Amino acid sequence: MSQNTQQQGIDTFDSMRALWSGWDPIGVFRWANSESVQDEYDEYVRECLRLMEKGEITQDAMVKYLETVVVGSIGMTKAVFNGLDPAEFAKKIMANNKKKQ
Repeated sequence: MSQNTQQQGIDTFDSMRALWSGWDPIGVFRWANSESVQDEYDEYVRECLRLMEKGEITQDAMVKYLETVVVGSIGMTKAVFNGLDPAEFAKKIMANNKKKQ
């Protein structure tokens, strides 16, 4: 892997991580030092990037994945979940990915 390709991968990861940190579905960045929790969403960042790399994911499929993460993996209730608007976050992810291509 060339140094340029490796740097692009790091930049892509950092960009996706920044999106997740901004969305912050469990609120860790509101009450903790951002450095101490910067990797909080990395598992989901990696999965989003994997889904995007396939090039076959639609915005609707991304929304479904985000709903699964918030309700299934993170375990938030529907009442809290409804305030997070995964559809808007999916739009940001998809737009960010198009910029990278």
